[in-house]
Amino acid sequence: MKNFFRSSAPNDSESSQRPESVHAAACKSHKSSSLQQLLFSILFLLPLFLLSLGQHFSALFSADSWPSILNPSGYPLHLAFLELALLLLLLFVNSSVFSNGLRSLKTPSLETFAAISSLSAIILSLFAIMQLSLGDSAYSQLLCFDIAGLPLTLAAAGRYLAERTETALLLRLKKLSSLFPDKARLEDSTGLHELPAKELKPGDIVIIQQGERLPADGRIVEGTAVLDEARITGNKEPSSCLIGDEVLGGSACQQGSFKYCVTRTQEASSFMHTLQTSLASFQAQGSENLLIPAARSFFLILLIISIAAGIFWFSADAAWPVSFSAFFSTLLLFPSALLLLAPPCWQFAAEKALSQGILLQKSAALEAACQITAVVLDKTGNLTKGQPVLTDIIPEGLSQGTLLALAASAERESHHPLARTILQAAEYRRLRIQRVAAFNEAAGAGAEALLNGQALRVGQQAWLQEQDVIISANLLTRADQLATKGKTVLFVSTGRTCKGLLVLDDPLRPESREAVMRLQAESVQVILLSSASKRTTQSIARQAGIKTIRAEIAPSDKLRELQLLQSHGQITAMIGEGWFDQKALLCADFAISTGKGTSASIRNADAILLHQDLRDVSCLLELSRFTMKKLNTAARLAFGCSLLCLPASTGLLHAFGGPSFNALWPLAACLLSLLLLLLRIRQLRRFQFSA
Repeated sequence: MKNFFRSSAPNDSESSQRPESVHAAACKSHKSSSLQQLLFSILFLLPLFLLSLGQHFSALFSADSWPSILNPSGYPLHLAFLELALLLLLLFVNSSVFSNGLRSLKTPSLETFAAISSLSAIILSLFAIMQLSLGDSAYSQLLCFDIAGLPLTLAAAGRYLAERTETALLLRLKKLSSLFPDKARLEDSTGLHELPAKELKPGDIVIIQQGERLPADGRIVEGTAVLDEARITGNKEPSSCLIGDEVLGGSACQQGSFKYCVTRTQEASSFMHTLQTSLASFQAQGSENLLIPAARSFFLILLIISIAAGIFWFSADAAWPVSFSAFFSTLLLFPSALLLLAPPCWQFAAEKALSQGILLQKSAALEAACQITAVVLDKTGNLTKGQPVLTDIIPEGLSQGTLLALAASAERESHHPLARTILQAAEYRRLRIQRVAAFNEAAGAGAEALLNGQALRVGQQAWLQEQDVIISANLLTRADQLATKGKTVLFVSTGRTCKGLLVLDDPLRPESREAVMRLQAESVQVILLSSASKRTTQSIARQAGIKTIRAEIAPSDKLRELQLLQSHGQITAMIGEGWFDQKALLCADFAISTGKGTSASIRNADAILLHQDLRDVSCLLELSRFTMKKLNTAARLAFGCSLLCLPASTGLLHAFGGPSFNALWPLAACLLSLLLLLLRIRQLRRFQFSA
């Protein structure tokens, strides 16, 4: 029975190798174990409460109002030993609370405070039994075995509620992966046939009819369609797609039919990759308690007061039992219910966030989000769609095709989004892309390589001029005009001469301006960091409504900009996805991933925007502030109730002729804090996003 109640979750290596059904069965078994532990705890706690209340209230009513067995004046020791027996059963069922709690004294957890509260009540009750055996019936009021059992039961309740909500959260995450179909209709040289969607590989041609979902990411090669991407990107408006447009796996075809070429396997598709990485990260994260720091401080205050009370009564020539009871009775005032039910609050908030397309990966993120004062983000893929299109080719002294072929050759080994756009444009025109030597990429500035013994460069104006490249006045004027319109202009040079311009356009997302306005309305400063030219960055910032920009900075300088903001007292949130954002994400007080980045950026993020919608950042702040406000209010009220009982527990009231300590005082304080937190959980479950 003991091992049954102390069952533990499988480790990560085991769970990662199990089939989905086996893992679900293990979760269900673990949840069932927690439920049975809670039921047994309640079964033993209820009669313990009944016996204890008979002791507390018998003095307030006539003896005939209570059964004789519950009357402490007749059978004080019998009642005490009966309560002790029930408590021992509770301890047996919840032995893991003591073992885990006492092992983590250096880094307290919720079980640590539960174990200390329960242990203090047990010591005080055993002391009362000793005094009762000596014939002093007044000490029956110090029997508090019910208070010793209450934190244990609350620990079982908190664990069960947290596991139940976490299971629902994981099931909701896994349900999102069901958006991808199991089968795909493939067209190849042998004709049409079906195969498992997981076996698709880049280059395969898939046929989609109306009403079907896409099995993987790709690009349309024939036909047109209207796609519903609401479950994938959060965009409630269906999008019309033409030949050449990129489509996302999991989207549903509302109208039309088309063929598309798979660009990423199902496992590597944008949405599935985010789900799998974030799911693994979420399962590996521990659920920290949001109120541990405040609880540690309050417990330290109680400990100091209890020591002071014991020393005071001992130095006042009072009997040592008075000093002893004053010390331990003060420790009973710790509102353990507040800590034991805080994890469900975090789980409820995480489930509410996921319904909005926001994945919180750890409970500390909920507390950190409400303190954000500045949001730092890059232009490409965050404010813009992240799908740049080559709009103009402006050569000087050679043809457009030659200029584009040179640029594609230089960018052949680059993974930058602009480089991929140039390569795709060259491949679409069937241009000859040559192999180059000594490739080097200047992060945020451009790329260079050797071609036929000459330096071939593609990048920004300032970077090329640093390399002593000569740019004509005509090209500089054209570049300035285009940058003012928000276009991205890349200069292409061979040797020391600039051969022309490539103009790319990455349009602003429709929701970007609204997202920025929402954040600014909540007194959050939005800062745009971009490696693009100053004019391009200013144009994008003006369209989005951003007032603070940092342009022409290398990705490595993002870290310095964040540290500068933090040195001025700003609590920073960084929205990033690429490889070059890793150091900045780790430095930020709060890291946000849009789900399109590397596995490392997703794992290290505090929150993931599954719908890649910047408006969800303001929703995250709203939820975080609401949750922490309710929890902090409940904590202050619970701590206040405990402080009101301090004069009675320390014996101060009795010294001035008032009532002596009664175990009913800490019981009332604990139950009141429990009620307050339950009300806060109810309010949290009814929370609705304002937008």
